[in-house]
Amino acid sequence: MSQIKDLQVRSKQGAIMFRSNLPWAVISVVTEAGTWPKLADENRQDVIQMNFWDVSASKMSWLSKDLMFDEEKANLILDFVEKVWDKIDVLLVHCEMGISRSPGIAAAIAYCYHGPYTDRQFFKRYTPNTHVYETILKTYLKRHEESPKTSKIL
Repeated sequence: MSQIKDLQVRSKQGAIMFRSNLPWAVISVVTEAGTWPKLADENRQDVIQMNFWDVSASKMSWLSKDLMFDEEKANLILDFVEKVWDKIDVLLVHCEMGISRSPGIAAAIAYCYHGPYTDRQFFKRYTPNTHVYETILKTYLKRHEESPKTSKIL
């Protein structure tokens, strides 16, 4: 396991107000492309901007693929985290309300990078989007050649 990072979950408004004296990066999630908030530049190492709806694939199969969270988006998040992990002390993850999508992402990252049960804090405090959470975990497992059937993650 790598060094423990501070995983911060915020709403869009909370992300606008966020400041850190430590090196940080942000996963910025909105529903509508082009509506990302203006975030502080001080000590920010990198940002990834994504847009997808706060729904599960099984419930909204009629939605455009671009609006759904899928393995492609999970890979983008995992690539981003891998790229910035050793350069930051804080990873900010925000979505519109900071209740579902961003806690789902943060919980999955906590599990993947800090180990079992570190994701529980996000389930106690928020209502993580389980589709987002499970898609990131499955994608992470696939990258590390573990079978979801034999893994204790899911």
